[in-house]
Formats: sequence, C-alpha cells, structure tokens
Amino acid sequence: RLGLGNRGRAQAMEPSSPDAGPWADNVAGSLAAAEADAGDAGLTQRQRHLLEELAAALGGPGDADALASDGRDALAVTEYEAFCGQWQRAEVRRRRAAARCPRWGWMERVEAVCDEICSGFDGLLRDLDGLEQQRRDIAMRTLRLHEECEARIKEQQRLDGVAAAIAQRLEVFETGARLASKLEEDGVLSSSQAFGGLLDEIEDSVAYLEAHYDFNDAKSWFQHFEHLRTKALILVRGSLQRSLKRAEAEVERYIWEEAGDDGVDTQVFYTPFQAAASANKPVLGLVYRRISVHRQYAMALEELESAFCAVRLRVVGDAASEHLMALRGTCARERQLPTLLRQAASYLLQVVQQERELFAAYFEVRQPQGALEGLLGQLGRQFYDALQGAVEACEMLDALREAAESLQSEFIEPNEHAAERGGAGGAAFSTLVRLRADIRDAVLRRSRQRLEADVRRERPPVEDHDFWRGRRHPSLERTLAILANAYHVLPAEHFEPLAKEAVEACVIALASAQESSANHRLFQLRQLLILREQLAAFEHDHHSIRHSSPSLALPSAVISAVAEVGDKEAEAALRLLRLSRNGRVEAVLTAASGELL
Repeated sequence: RLGLGNRGRAQAMEPSSPDAGPWADNVAGSLAAAEADAGDAGLTQRQRHLLEELAAALGGPGDADALASDGRDALAVTEYEAFCGQWQRAEVRRRRAAARCPRWGWMERVEAVCDEICSGFDGLLRDLDGLEQQRRDIAMRTLRLHEECEARIKEQQRLDGVAAAIAQRLEVFETGARLASKLEEDGVLSSSQAFGGLLDEIEDSVAYLEAHYDFNDAKSWFQHFEHLRTKALILVRGSLQRSLKRAEAEVERYIWEEAGDDGVDTQVFYTPFQAAASANKPVLGLVYRRISVHRQYAMALEELESAFCAVRLRVVGDAASEHLMALRGTCARERQLPTLLRQAASYLLQVVQQERELFAAYFEVRQPQGALEGLLGQLGRQFYDALQGAVEACEMLDALREAAESLQSEFIEPNEHAAERGGAGGAAFSTLVRLRADIRDAVLRRSRQRLEADVRRERPPVEDHDFWRGRRHPSLERTLAILANAYHVLPAEHFEPLAKEAVEACVIALASAQESSANHRLFQLRQLLILREQLAAFEHDHHSIRHSSPSLALPSAVISAVAEVGDKEAEAALRLLRLSRNGRVEAVLTAASGELL
C-alpha cells in the first residue's frame, strides 16, 4: 500500500503545466539523492525500484526496481521512518541546491563580464595589430628617409670638398697679394719666425702651382711668387749689408779717433761685427735651412757670404798687411828671420781663427764654404807676399834653418791633422806649407852657392904648415856645416843629391893639394876619415820622405796609395845616391892610403 500511495502522491505532484519544469527538476534531483541515501540505509530492491520510477515520472533519474515494488506488502515502521528520513535529507539537499542557484547566476554574470573583457581584449589586439602595421610602415618610410639623408650628406660632403678645393685655389691667388703687402711692411725682418712663415707660404704656393700648372693663370702667378721669393731674399741681403756697413763705419771711426803710435787693438776689428751678429743669424739661418728647397736660396746664401767676406777683407786685409810690414820692419836683419816668421805665423793663425769664429756667428757652418776659404786664402796670400821677400833676401843658412824648423814644429805639424780634415783652415795651412817650400828652396839654393864659393873655388895656402897640422881643412869644415844645416830642413829627396855634390866638392878640394910629403898625406887621410865619420850621421834618415807641397784636395786614401808607391821608388833612388857618395869617399881614401904606404 505504501508503494501505491507513494506512486499516487508522486503522480499528484506531477506538474500540470510547463511552468513546473524547474520544480520537477528539483524533485528529481531530490529523489536521486534519496535513492543514493536509501541504498546506504539498507532499502529493499522494491523500494529502490519505486524511487527510480518516481524520479523518472518527475523527470529525474530513477530506479526501475524501486517502482516495481508497488505491489509488495506494507513495510515495517522502521522502513517507513528510513524513507521519511531519506526524503527529508533529499529535501534539505534540494533547498541547499536552490540556495546555491544565485551563486551560479553570479558566476554566469562573471562569465559574461569575462566574455565581454575578452571581446574587449580581442578588439585591443586587433588595434595593436593595426598599430604594428602602421609602425612598420613608418619604419620603412624612416629607413628610406635615412638612406636619402645619407645620400644627401655624401653629396654635401662632396660639394664641401669641391668648395674647399675652389677656396684653396682662390686662396693661392689671394695669398700673393697678401704676401706682397706684408713684404712691403717695415720691420718684416724683425721677427725671424714671422719671416720664416712668409717664406713657407711662398714655397707652399709655388709647390701648389707646380702641381696644378694646368690652371689658366698658373704661369703668371708662378712668376709672381718667384718674384716674391726674390724680393724676400733681397730684403735679407739689404738688411745684412746695412748691418755690416754700420759695423764697418764704427771700426773706421774708432781707428780714426783712438789710433795712436802703439797701434790698434786687434779686437777692435771684431767687436762691432760680433754685436750685430745676433740680429742677423736667425734670418740667415732661415735661408740656410731652405737651400735644399730651391737653388735660389743656395745662390742667395753664397752671395750673402761673399758680401760678408768682402767687407771683412776690406776691414782686416789692409790692417793685416800693415801689421806684417811693421813686423818686417822691426825684424829687418837676416838673423831675425826666425823671429819674423814666428810672429807673422802666430798672427796669421790668430786672424784665421777669429775670422772663422766671426763667420760662424753669422752663418751656419757647412762644407764647402767658398767665400770663407777665399777670405782666408787672400789673407794667406798677403802673409806670403809680405814674408817671401824676406826669405828670398836671407843668405844665412843658420837663419833659414832655424826659420824652417820653427815653422815646421810650431805651426805646420800641430795643424796638419786639422788641415787634412778639410775646411776653411786649409787655406792658411797651405800658405804655411808654401812658405816652408820656399825656405827649403832657399836653403838648397844657398847651400849650392856656398859649396861653389867656399869649397870649390877657395883653396888654402900650402905653406901654412901649422894650419895643416892643427886644424881641419876649411873645405871640410864648410862642407859639414852646409850639410848639417840642410839635413834638418830639406827632405831626403832633396838632401841626398846635395850631399853627393858636397862630398864630391870636398873630396876634390882635399885632393887638390900639390904637396906630396908624408905630413900632407897623413893630413889628407885624417880629413877623409873625418868626412867618412861625419857622413855616417847622415846615413840614418830620421825624417820621412814626403812631398814638399802635398795636395790637400785629394782624398787621404789616394795620397797614401800614391805616397806608398812613390816612397819605395824614392828609397831605392836614395839608396843608390848614398852608395855612390860613400863609394867615392872610400875610393879616394883607399887611393890616398896606397900612396902613403
């Protein structure tokens, strides 16, 4: 009965209209929950079947076994209570589900909001895609603009280079007028640095025009800059000439006002020029440093040096000649020739040294310096001309020998190495060597004259027996004196022929006596033995075989090679001359000994 009653209640509760749909769904859900709980409470198979049919009638899940149990008998009270409890629990769960329905609405609303937000995000993404496309378009246009700008910049740089080249070309033509105006200014040489800048600009312009000689006006402007260079060098030469003229006038004024009987101090000829050197040396140095740039600078420098040396020769030349003539007047006697040569040579070397120092104060030292060599050569010629007459007039062999030895040891030998290195001092040294050669020629000439006059022609009287017993033969004495003077002066190639002539003349003089007594024979033997003994001192030649006037222009290696070959030939010839003269003495000595025996 309970089952049928429940079925009737379930049918009564069946919705009669479509509006009961939600309620039916809730009941079905409750029945399903009750079925689950009844299963747990130990319901029978019939009861479960009824519950499934009820649930199916209400539109929810049911159990066929529960609906089939309608025909069974009434259940126990306990089973009814279990069913009612299950029903109540299902009702509670239904109510709880109904209470949870608003939560689902909230979630649906949230879902709707989320969908709306997602749709908004989709719109934003579509907008972002549009913006990205626009950015890409702008980037492409920017890249094309950058490429165009780079092309324009390169074109601008090319045009700037063209403009700079045009400006440089125009500047070259504008520089000519500007440099010409600066060269016209007063005091353009006051600053060597500024003047050097002007010369550099001139040379740069000339070099540019030489590299671009295809310009229409290049030839005319090239000549214009050449003219500016010439004008600048003329300014330098004019400045130097004015400075030298003022210094020369100061020297002449001092000589005119202060000169007395004691003469003029040598330093007077140099002090004004040394004071003016500091103002001229920087500008002259500019010309010297550009001699490799253009040959016009080298020519101008040579002209400046020649002008300087011409002024110095006017200032010092006459004074040097007067001083040398004064020395010759104070040493007029022949015996004073060594003193005259010593003082004159010292003065010459002092003047040469001072002139070289003064020249170096104006100009840079270089090799060769023809102007300075010409000046010193002229001073050397004045020295030679002043002393040559004294040497030629001297007839004293002792004075000539002493003069030659003093000249050789005090002046030539100390300066020989410096002269071999070259330079302006070689001119003065060559003058001393030339004077030494003249002294040697004078000694050789006077020696032969003395041999002719005192040995060959003069004969001692035969009657003077005391003379023959107690003294040497005069011819022997004079021969040995002549050889002794010539040996220290003449080189070996000149001395040996003279010694052979002297020995021959002495032997002839000793053998010319007509007496044949034993005393005369012994005296002759004694004189011959003395001659042989004294000639032995001239056997060992302590002075080297050298040319009397060596050429300083040849290289030292060439001179050494030629001298080596010449020395060997000269030694062989000298050896023959010594053997000849010694053989002559030995032959006469042997003959005299045989006659005495």
